[in-house]
Amino acid sequence: MNTKFERNYLRANLTDKIIKRYPKVLRHYVARHNELALMQNRHRLKIHADLVVLREDSGGIVLVSDHLENHKNKIKDIIHQKSKSSRGEIDAELEKVLSAHKLIMSDHKSFPFKGPMNFSGGVSLYLLKNHLFILSSKELLFYQEMDRLLLKNLTKKSQIPELAFSVFFPQIIISGSKKLKKASFFIHPLLPVTCQWLKNMGISYGFAPLMNAKDRQMLINDALILDSSVLGL
Repeated sequence: MNTKFERNYLRANLTDKIIKRYPKVLRHYVARHNELALMQNRHRLKIHADLVVLREDSGGIVLVSDHLENHKNKIKDIIHQKSKSSRGEIDAELEKVLSAHKLIMSDHKSFPFKGPMNFSGGVSLYLLKNHLFILSSKELLFYQEMDRLLLKNLTKKSQIPELAFSVFFPQIIISGSKKLKKASFFIHPLLPVTCQWLKNMGISYGFAPLMNAKDRQMLINDALILDSSVLGL
């Protein structure tokens, strides 16, 4: 062992002596740092438990977490996998996404939606509160078709049924009979045609991540999920 390096010097001259006098020192050291990591939401077990990863039928990936900054490497890996370009610096743009997420989660008055946030290679990110959706330009076509079919399903009926329609992401909730307290105040770019039609018709709609507990309970018994299997995609 070359002791000219400080780490090796400490190991050779101090570590063994400390352990000999305090046999449990390493155990206490590890336990203490695990405790600090848990308190700061940096522990690997807590980080893993905080993240839910969902794969849409479109091929897009939804990450659900209140602390997306803990999963920066995971997000970068997904962006690189979906990118058509093997080159491109994404750290600066990703920091903007993570900063927007922190603001949304810390300030209830902050607008809860960001997107599309475009990255090199045709990758787009959509942030809705604690939901981050990552998809390629090819996967975006899936939602264009879903938007068309969802509107067709709504307009072909003589009246809006007394049901709620939901789509996995962006998790739109459409109520024909009950006024949602969290009525929509924006047009979601993944379902622009449907959202604009609903606005024009004066039909109440909102988005699942933004709904309060009372609204969720109100709709729980009459919710019909319009996912890709129903739409025939």
